[in-house]
Amino acid sequence: MPVKGFPVPSVALLRNGEPTPETVSLKAIPLPGQVQLVLDNADGAQRSDRGKYDLKLSNSAGDELVPINIDILDRPERPGDPLDVTDLAHDGCSLLWDAPEDDGGAPITGYEVEQMDSTDGVNEEAWKPVKTVPKEECRIGGLTEGNKYRFRVRAVNAEGKSDWLQTEKDTVARDPWDPPEPPGPCSLVDWDKNFAELEWSPPRSDNGSPVLKYIVQSRSKAAPTWTAAKEVGARDLKARVESLKEGQEYEFRVIAVNKAAGDPAGPVVAKPRFLKPQIDRQGLRPVQLKAGGPIRLEVKFVGEPPPEAIWTIGDKQVDAALATVESDIDWAR
Repeated sequence: MPVKGFPVPSVALLRNGEPTPETVSLKAIPLPGQVQLVLDNADGAQRSDRGKYDLKLSNSAGDELVPINIDILDRPERPGDPLDVTDLAHDGCSLLWDAPEDDGGAPITGYEVEQMDSTDGVNEEAWKPVKTVPKEECRIGGLTEGNKYRFRVRAVNAEGKSDWLQTEKDTVARDPWDPPEPPGPCSLVDWDKNFAELEWSPPRSDNGSPVLKYIVQSRSKAAPTWTAAKEVGARDLKARVESLKEGQEYEFRVIAVNKAAGDPAGPVVAKPRFLKPQIDRQGLRPVQLKAGGPIRLEVKFVGEPPPEAIWTIGDKQVDAALATVESDIDWAR
């Protein structure tokens, strides 16, 4: 910058009306007929050097102030922390953060977001780009339920990219609510050969998510798997299951469902209310034995109410002195 004056003026660089502090790299160097403004910093210009300066020239004839505005462009600072994980679900989440305190003097053009599956540990080579977004928020999908994840974000402007802002701990992909507790005991209030009516009480706790419905499951007593027999609303604490097969015993259980399915209440067994006695004749095959030898016969039967079992020979009941008769609700020997 050319200058003139007589006597030769002294030169001072002011910032906010005061001499520039030592931390400022910008210096005013007087030379014959001119003043040079130089950056006395091996790392070059810093954002801390920017601002409004005054070059002050002074001699015995007076003072002259020349305003100088210095703006230094740089890559942005990293986004403002923390990096918050919100709206967590089993397959996704949202990220929120603040804009950098200093955008580097150039507008932020976007934010790069990356994620790492940290289920098996943290590996810096496992970071994968997710997306670039224009604002300080991002919705992430495609997560695997139960896996652990970490996330990071950085700001971008025309001068470059900031340092990363990273989540401080693992995030497990899961729904933020727990399944409800099991419903109260399931009881059989009415039944017949082809239907069963059930009642139960609501769960003691829905664990933070209201019960949406109840699922009644059934299976024949000999079957290994349960099948859905009926669904009822959250206010319905009873159900009628129809189209049951006559003569078969069924088990029923009830599951409360909010945004997740809970454990079932303990099962209840439904038998036909009235069933004519039926004998399993496999136990009545002809038997040959030597005279005087013992004989043991066992026969299974069904019936509701449970029938009485009586052994006879011909038209006469077996003499208790000659044989011991034992019976239960579904067998006799």
